[in-house]
Amino acid sequence: MAGKSRLTHSVWLWMCFVLTVLCFLLIGGTSVYWNMPHLDAQILPSDIRDALEGYSPGQKEVHIWTTLTLDILLPLAYTGLLLGLTRRGFPNSDSWITYPALITLISDLAEGVVQVALLSGAGEGLVLIKSILTALKFSSFAIALVISVIALVRILRRPQSGS
Repeated sequence: MAGKSRLTHSVWLWMCFVLTVLCFLLIGGTSVYWNMPHLDAQILPSDIRDALEGYSPGQKEVHIWTTLTLDILLPLAYTGLLLGLTRRGFPNSDSWITYPALITLISDLAEGVVQVALLSGAGEGLVLIKSILTALKFSSFAIALVISVIALVRILRRPQSGS
């Protein structure tokens, strides 16, 4: 990697970390305050259907706005963190090592589009697509997280050069 990418700077990594934590807290707080399970955690089609049927019109509206705001910021923030750690911990690796994080971002954002459609009354056919996207999001996130944790260990074990 020629030169140091902005993604690998400590300030960027800390900003992404703080934004990730804030988004998780705000999404969780919204779910608790409005007494609604967040669709992002639902994988099984039956659980997705049950959650959708259990929402009041107000809960659906809040969920749509949460998805269109916080649930766009969250994947951008955690992907920035995962990519930055991976690139910093494996500076000479091929770009394939970042694919799980990128797949997570794409599947999470696509899942959000499908969720908004479902919350807006779109047909039953999207439930299976949402289920597949959520499963892909969680599996690719798990792989990206393992890679970034290994990268973090490598970062912490090497001598600091002041970044």
